[in-house]
Amino acid sequence: MTTLIPMLLLSLICIQFGLSLQACQECACCSNGQHFCDSRKICIDGCQAGYYGAKCTEQCLENCESCVDGYECTECRPGYYTNKCNLPCGKGCLNSTCSKLSGECTCKSADFVKGKCDFCLGHKYGNECEKTCPSNCGSCISDTHCVWCVDTAYYGSYCQYRCSVGCVDKICNKGTGHCTKRCKHGFVGDKCDICSFGLYGPNCDLNCTENCIECFSATNCTKCKSGFYGDTCANACPAGCDKTCSFSTGQHCNWTEQYRVCERDTGSCLHGCNLVTKYGDFCEKQCSNTCYNQSCDLETGQCLEGCEMDFYGLFCNNSCSTSCISQTGKLICDGMKGHCLFGCKDGFHGKRCDNICSRL
Repeated sequence: MTTLIPMLLLSLICIQFGLSLQACQECACCSNGQHFCDSRKICIDGCQAGYYGAKCTEQCLENCESCVDGYECTECRPGYYTNKCNLPCGKGCLNSTCSKLSGECTCKSADFVKGKCDFCLGHKYGNECEKTCPSNCGSCISDTHCVWCVDTAYYGSYCQYRCSVGCVDKICNKGTGHCTKRCKHGFVGDKCDICSFGLYGPNCDLNCTENCIECFSATNCTKCKSGFYGDTCANACPAGCDKTCSFSTGQHCNWTEQYRVCERDTGSCLHGCNLVTKYGDFCEKQCSNTCYNQSCDLETGQCLEGCEMDFYGLFCNNSCSTSCISQTGKLICDGMKGHCLFGCKDGFHGKRCDNICSRL
C-alpha cells in the first residue's frame, strides 16, 4: 500500500498538468494501481490514461486519453481531436470539448461560426468574439486591422476610406486605394480621383469654359489656354505678350507658347513682349524712338543699346548740346551724361559745352 499511493499521486499529477513519463515500470501504470496486475506483470483492468501495452509500460501520443499503440488514439484528452489528438478544439467550443473525428462542437455563444466554433461571426473579434469590428469591415482581428472591407468599396487599415467614385464599380485595393479595374470616363490618377483636363464636378462630367484647361467650377479656372487669362479664361492676353516661335533656332516654339502667356488673374505678360519696342506689365508702352534700334528694358523702358545719334540719358530723351563739335557719322556726346566728345564750338565751354565764354 505504501508503494501504491506515491505511484497514484505521480500518475494523477502527470495527467493534471499534461505531463507524462517516458515509460512506466511494470504494473506501475495499471488502472487502479500496481496491485491490479498478475504474476506475469500484466495489468488486469487495463492501463491508466496515456499508457498502453499488456504491462502498461508504453506511453501514448501526446494529448491521448487512451490508445492501443503509439500511432493512434482511441480517445483524446479534453480540448483536442483527430485520431492522433494533435489539433485543438475551436476556441469557442463549450467546455473545450469537440468531436474526436470532425472537431465539431457546441459553441459557447452565438457570436461564433457554427461547426468547429473556431471563427467569430463577420463583425466580431476577440478571444470570446465579444468585440465588434469597425463599421466598414467584413471581418477583423482588432479595431484597427480589418481583414477585408465590405463590398470592397472601402480601403485603409480599418476600412476608414471610401473608394473613389471614379473607380469602375467603386471598388479598389484595400491597402492602396488604387482602383481594381479602371477609371470611369472623365477621371484620371491611380485612385481615379482627379478630373481629366477640361472637366470638373463630383462626377467629372461637367465642361470647363471654352478657354479653360483646369477648373473647380464654371467660374473658377485654375489654368487657361495659351493667350487667355481671368477667372473664366475669357480675356485675351495683351497683343504684345510673347507667344511666337523661336526663329533664332528654327526648331521649337518658345516654352511660353506651350503654357498662358499672361498671368491668370491680372493678364500681365509673364515672359516678356514679342516686340523689343514694347515694355510694361501688359506690353502696352512704346520704347522711345530715340533708343538705338528702339529697344528698351521690358520693365523700366530704359534704352538697352544706347541712344540714336545726338541723344543721351537712360531713356535717350535728352539732346546733345548744339555747341558740341560734330564729326560726320560719329556721336557728338556721351550717351549717358551728354558730355561733348570732340570739344566745344567757339564761344562755349564746359563738359556739355553749355557755358558761354566771357567776352572780356
